[in-house]
Amino acid sequence: MIRRVVEITRSLALVVVLGLTLLFLTGGLSQLYVEWQTFNQGDLEGLVPSVAEVRAAWDIHHETLREQHIPSTLWVALTGLSIGIGVGLFLAAIMDLVPLLRWVLYPILVISQTIPIFAIAVLLILVFGFGFGPKIVVVALFSFFPVTVNTLSGLQSTDPLYTKLLRSMGANPLQTWWKVRLPNAMPSFFSGVRIAATYSVVGAVIGEYVGSGAGLGKFLQRSYQSFKTDQVFLAVAIIAILSVLLVILATLIEILALRWRYIGRRFLPMKFWPLLLVIVLVAFPVSALAQDGGTSPDPLGGATEFPRLDERTTVTLMLDWTPNTNHIGFYAAQALGYYDDANLDVNIIEPSDLLVEQALDAEIVEFGIGFQEFSTAAMLDGAKIVSVAAIIQNNTSGFVTIADDHSLTRPSDLAPLTYGGFGFADLENAILRQLLTCDDATWDEANYLDIGFADAIELMKRNRIDSAWIFYGWQGINAEVSGLNLDVVMLQDYGDCIPNYYTPILLTSQAMIDEQPEVVNAFVQATARGYAYAIQQPDDAADILLDAVPELDSELVKTSATWLSTQYQADAPRWGQQDSAVWQGFTDFLYEHGIISVAFDTSTVFTNDFLPGTVED
Repeated sequence: MIRRVVEITRSLALVVVLGLTLLFLTGGLSQLYVEWQTFNQGDLEGLVPSVAEVRAAWDIHHETLREQHIPSTLWVALTGLSIGIGVGLFLAAIMDLVPLLRWVLYPILVISQTIPIFAIAVLLILVFGFGFGPKIVVVALFSFFPVTVNTLSGLQSTDPLYTKLLRSMGANPLQTWWKVRLPNAMPSFFSGVRIAATYSVVGAVIGEYVGSGAGLGKFLQRSYQSFKTDQVFLAVAIIAILSVLLVILATLIEILALRWRYIGRRFLPMKFWPLLLVIVLVAFPVSALAQDGGTSPDPLGGATEFPRLDERTTVTLMLDWTPNTNHIGFYAAQALGYYDDANLDVNIIEPSDLLVEQALDAEIVEFGIGFQEFSTAAMLDGAKIVSVAAIIQNNTSGFVTIADDHSLTRPSDLAPLTYGGFGFADLENAILRQLLTCDDATWDEANYLDIGFADAIELMKRNRIDSAWIFYGWQGINAEVSGLNLDVVMLQDYGDCIPNYYTPILLTSQAMIDEQPEVVNAFVQATARGYAYAIQQPDDAADILLDAVPELDSELVKTSATWLSTQYQADAPRWGQQDSAVWQGFTDFLYEHGIISVAFDTSTVFTNDFLPGTVED
């Protein structure tokens, strides 16, 4: 009777599980079908590159990929994977040897896999900095769990008869574990290693988003944010190939370690295994890219004597986004030897989930690029940061539509359109509301759609949104280069309605100004020389940026550099100049529209004291 009840219970449980699976499967497929019906398959035209385009991207970037990005990702993946395997094997062993620890640790291990990596990205950077440390930790976190679970399962599945046999022969528990349980678990262990190997490359790529420097993650990020879809697909293909190669490597090691399992099976002959490994190593040589900074005539004509530090000093500059023409002066100053002239070693890093204001306030970096609209809020929250230069003199952002879809000649034309926002709804809605009010129109916040940092232009092309707010010097120029006709309302044309503000700006910490003013002075003035060069010779400055970041689109960079060369200084007496009226005017605007909760005096949040003289000869 009891057996019958157990069988019925098992059958019912199986039916419930299968029923729920079928329910969710049907529901998911139905939802996908409904959304697929609304998708215009013609939208894929021009979005997915051909194989020939991807191959052409490889022909252009293969040296950088082979010498810089692939080795960096492989190093992170293999290092993190090794740590993950070691930790996983250790945890499985102690949980098998001490049953109480298994009950305690197993739920914790499961919970550890539910924590989004990006949620702890800031902590990783604070602990390990911007080097390889955060990336290796990310890979280890991805890798250890499948090794732990599979190895533990193998240890627990040992046939009791084997252990009883060894105990009858006088073996103690530790000897039994070493002679029987561990060898029995090795196939399961290697199954976990193969799974971890596939995770390791993806983990390394994600880690490269968290950290900075080189790697396929940075190549992917730069390619996406410079609108190079062919390079994005190339990076994805390389990531897939590396994952397969690591799985093959794990399998070969398993065959060598567990030869007894493969007796009689046909595998690659032993004499070819070393050859295969040599081919893999030769295909991806590890070498560092060397860039000769050299020297160049002073764009200021030697009219100004620039400071030089007594001792060689290393500083870190944290960008606000993927390297682009907003940053061209920093790369010019580095390549042309202006930082060397100041006795500075400048490490330029790309942003992570740690905001530049946080990194500066925590003194993780010495300099960073921010935006007045966001840095103001950070200053109110207590961040001790100071703006030392306006990178671009006037606001070069604006609201755009695709001209063939929605005509945009004045702000009121935005009123009925769906706007794709980047996640700062209070600020974006306030700007739109004020802009339309000045044109006798009303902004309806129901038209706001949060798209995050997705490519707004691509979404407009596919009719997902109607309008967006972009930096014209990059996204707008990219549309021009690609032949897409945009209508634009530039904010700098409506200064009587929306106060001008500085975006982007060069920031440092109050601690740097108080404790190392000579370093701040040397860095800012060397940077001013770089931007003076970009103003006077935009095409040559564009080549410098392309040499430093070859993933960027050449035509986009050159066209953008030429357009921005008139914007960096504009009508100011010198590059970097900041005006108290601009700072206070926009800060008051933020307060009046509820973006910030407290009105405050901005006279202490910026300084022109470190700028050199006028850039005019």
